[in-house]
Amino acid sequence: MVDFAQTLVEFFVLLINLLLLAIPLAAIVFAFGRLEGRLEKKFKLSWIKASALSAFAAVFLAILIVYLLPFSGAMQFSSNDNLPTGITTQVVEDASGQLVEQQIPGSSLLDSLGVMLVTFLRLVFISAVLTVLLLPLILLASGVFSKFAKKKSANIPAFYLSSFAGLFMIAVIILALPWIPAGIAYFIFFS
Repeated sequence: MVDFAQTLVEFFVLLINLLLLAIPLAAIVFAFGRLEGRLEKKFKLSWIKASALSAFAAVFLAILIVYLLPFSGAMQFSSNDNLPTGITTQVVEDASGQLVEQQIPGSSLLDSLGVMLVTFLRLVFISAVLTVLLLPLILLASGVFSKFAKKKSANIPAFYLSSFAGLFMIAVIILALPWIPAGIAYFIFFS
């Protein structure tokens, strides 16, 4: 009996957290929902194409923020480094077999631009894959939105309920397949 009560309490805590998380998600959905409507009208795209493009834009921005967040924390530690500016070192093994620290020659601008281009293309690919994985959830949220929307213009409760429905399905999928968050994190940072 205690196990059932604990499970019930945890389920309600999950629902409350999803309700809270749906608030900022509804704002994001609202903003990118307007983008979807503009894409449909301006380029005469079908619903699915406009949804995929607006979802791609949202996912790309989210992935870019998540990917660049660790670098913002690392920047504060680089100013405390004991090395003079522009000098970086690496540990290598010399001819006698001992480990020594050697200065690395500075990389050229072309090398840095190449790394940035490859990283950008990688993030575009990751965003495209995650957008395709999110399309069924977008379809579900669109169905919930059309069920609760009173008019086609700004309908905040319908956006909120559709966001909550998508989050609830994500929670169900993650509870059924708990390896998904670790797989997505690995896909974003190490693929």
